[in-house]
Amino acid sequence: MKLKGAGDPAPDCAVVSDLADANFLEGDAVHFTVACSGALSTEGARFTVDGLPAGAAFDADTRSFAWTTGPADGGRIDLSFSVLPLDDSSDKPDRGTVTFWVADDPSRADNVAVSPETYTEEWGLPVVHIATSAVLNAATDSEATVTWYGRDYPTGMQIHGKTSALYPKVSYRLKFTDEELPIPSWGVTRDHLLLISTFHDNSYVRQKFTYDLWAAIADYWGQSRLTPRTFFTVVYLNGSYLGLYIGEDRLDDEWADHLGFERDANLYKAVDPDANCALTDQYGAEKSSLHKGYEKAEGEPEDDFSDLEALVEFTGNSSPEAIISGSPDWIDLNEWMDALALLFYANGEDSYVKNLYLHHAYDRWAAAREEDADWTDYEGEKAYVYAWVAERATHFNERQ
Repeated sequence: MKLKGAGDPAPDCAVVSDLADANFLEGDAVHFTVACSGALSTEGARFTVDGLPAGAAFDADTRSFAWTTGPADGGRIDLSFSVLPLDDSSDKPDRGTVTFWVADDPSRADNVAVSPETYTEEWGLPVVHIATSAVLNAATDSEATVTWYGRDYPTGMQIHGKTSALYPKVSYRLKFTDEELPIPSWGVTRDHLLLISTFHDNSYVRQKFTYDLWAAIADYWGQSRLTPRTFFTVVYLNGSYLGLYIGEDRLDDEWADHLGFERDANLYKAVDPDANCALTDQYGAEKSSLHKGYEKAEGEPEDDFSDLEALVEFTGNSSPEAIISGSPDWIDLNEWMDALALLFYANGEDSYVKNLYLHHAYDRWAAAREEDADWTDYEGEKAYVYAWVAERATHFNERQ
C-alpha cells in the first residue's frame, strides 16, 4: 500500500456535473450528480460538499445532489465539492465548483423579498438594485442608491427618452455622483449608465444585436470606431422586479475616451428631421441656422456649432458627385455607408433622419480654422453614426 506523504499531489478529478440547465425558478427542484473528468476515475473517488443550502441533501454513495427550492432561495449558488481517492493515496483533496442560479419569483404569494446585498445575479446576468424615494421624471435627476454586486453607489437618476418615457416599462439614466460604477464585462468604470427598456421588442435581443453587429463590422475592417457597449441586466426598483434591461453606454466624452478617441472633441446629436445635411429644413424652408436639428452633447464652447455648420454647408451646396469626390476632406465615406447599410438591415427607420450622433475630432488649437476641420481622420479619429428604434405589437406578461 502506498503511504501518504507531504509530497503527494492532490488527485486529478476535475469535477463535472450532469446539470443540463443551470437556471431555475424558486419552487423548482434541483437534481444532479457529480463525477470526475480527470485522471482519477469517478469510481475511485470520494465526494464531499461544503455549505449545503438549507433543505438540500447530498448522497455521497450515488454522488447525487437534491434540493427543492423555496420562496427565499433566489440567488447564485456555488457548491464546492472536495474529492479524495478511495485508496487514500493522497490526503490533499481536489476541489471543484458546480454553479447554478435560482431566480426570484415575485409572482408567488409567499415570495420573500430578495436582498440587494446578496441577490447579485439572476440566471447568470448581473442585477441592478435601485432605491429611491423620489417621483422620477425625465427632466431632472433624483437622488437614488444603486446596489451592484453587494456595494452601494450614490446615484442621480431620471427617466430616459421621450416617446419611450410613456411606455409602461421605461428606461433610466444613472449618473454616479461619488464613485464610478465598475462594469466587469467592459473592464472599465462609468460615471453614467443607461438602463434601456426593450418594451418595444418582444425578442429582447434586437437592440443589443444591432449594437454588437456595428462593433463586428468595425472588427471586420480592422478599424477603431465609436461602438456603444452593452450588456443584459436585471433591474429591481425599490424591491420591485422590473425585468430584463440593456445596460448601455451613455454617448459622451468618457465613452469616446474609453474607445481611444479624442475626449475633448465635439459630439452632436440629431434630434429631429431638420438634421438632414441640407440648407433647408424638413419642410423645404430655408434653415434659420445650418445646425438646426442638432444638439451639442459634448464639446466647448457649448454654443459653437461652426464646425458642424461647415459640414452642412459643404453637403448642402454640393452635388452628389461632389460630395463623393470631396468626402475624404470631411468624412470616412466607407464608415457612413456601413452605418446606412446597417440601418437598412435593422429597419432603423427613425435613424435615417434623427437619433444619430456625429463625433468630430479636431486639433483644439486650430479649431477656429474651418478649413482645417476634418470629420473623418485627425490622428485616427472618425465620425460615428448610429441609433435604433422599433415598434412593439404585443406585450408578454412573463418574466422579462
